[in-house]
Amino acid sequence: EPYGLSESALARALATIREHRVDDADLYFQGTRHEGWSLEEGIVKAGSF
Repeated sequence: EPYGLSESALARALATIREHRVDDADLYFQGTRHEGWSLEEGIVKAGSF
């Protein structure tokens, strides 16, 4: 389940769209990732991700 999105959650979202009999719908997915590194005299002292 990438980014916490399960197949069943996606199916529920699509079912909700179908229930309202809309002609068009847009779904947007976004993911982010952050990394941080702390160097001291060229040596990695800490990292986070």
